[in-house]
Amino acid sequence: MGGSEKGGWYEGALRAMAGGVNLGLLDARGAEQVLERARRFGLEAPVCQRLPAVGAVAKERLRLAAQMALVRETMLDVVRVFEGFKCLVLKGYPLASVLFGEGSLERVSADVDVLVLPGDREEACARLRLAGYVPAVDEAPREWAYNQHAWRHQRTGVLVEVHWAVGFPELPHLGVGRCLLDAESVVLRGVEVGMASAAWGMVQLSVHLQQHLGFARGLLDLAAYVDVYGEAFVAREVEVLARGLGVWGVVSWGLRALEVLVWREGAFEGIERGGAVEMWARLSAESARECLVGEAPGRWGGTIAAVMPEVGSVEAIAMRAATMLVLDRPAMRLRGALYATLLGPHEVGRRLSRAGLERWLGPG
Repeated sequence: MGGSEKGGWYEGALRAMAGGVNLGLLDARGAEQVLERARRFGLEAPVCQRLPAVGAVAKERLRLAAQMALVRETMLDVVRVFEGFKCLVLKGYPLASVLFGEGSLERVSADVDVLVLPGDREEACARLRLAGYVPAVDEAPREWAYNQHAWRHQRTGVLVEVHWAVGFPELPHLGVGRCLLDAESVVLRGVEVGMASAAWGMVQLSVHLQQHLGFARGLLDLAAYVDVYGEAFVAREVEVLARGLGVWGVVSWGLRALEVLVWREGAFEGIERGGAVEMWARLSAESARECLVGEAPGRWGGTIAAVMPEVGSVEAIAMRAATMLVLDRPAMRLRGALYATLLGPHEVGRRLSRAGLERWLGPG
């Protein structure tokens, strides 16, 4: 398997982000301007494959090739370090290999994300420390607000993030144990690497899109995924899994955004349309449209399309809470919005967490 089909969702989404401009025909100055814009949205890898290899673009291709190789070798090393307990690599090089073929520079990760059982977390971190990794920041991980602990290799500088949950704490019902039990494996450079099953992979990419407020790169990931697995797969296995987890609205957000972005109304049968799903889908699609060319997206559009929010912390927390409105059940929406607001990555959240607010909010 591998290779998002030409002319499919992926290429259509990229064309929409480029405003229909043939990136391969740009002169050196135009290519460098597009590349600079692509960096803002985390799209430098796919854009570089389409721009003429001149000047800064040629250098960026070399940098991406070196980064891909370094992160790949780090990923393989981490798999060996974690040998003996259940884990899988989220997204990253395994996903890129499935979507585009091994060694492709179409999708280049900057770090390695590994999912482990909560009970294996301390052992995983201890093994990383013995293998030459140190915590990426001095402070303890903000467990009440996030689902991972970042480690940095002392020599290479590559980040490894140990995840003990599939999504942020606002979504406690995403069972990490079930995700690991359903895991599949792929052999990469002679090493067997665990990765999420096809259905869990799409759910995780959709949750990732939600965490980043509908960013453009997340839409491209979903587009490539649909090209490889097909619309019928979405309507069958993914819908069954996502509805059971209460996140079909989250998955629908990304798929509906693709419909809007590439002008293919009604392509996905059975997805949610209307309400918060429709609002976020249109915000995502219109923020991504022509983001690589022409007038730069403004503060709010840029915040949605970019990898990280470009607004202040208060606005970012409010937007994160608003994304909870796409969850399937009223109780989940209420809990998610309250959790994102009160137990966000801030000092008030730390104190409320210590006071046990999570227990009062319930499981969702």
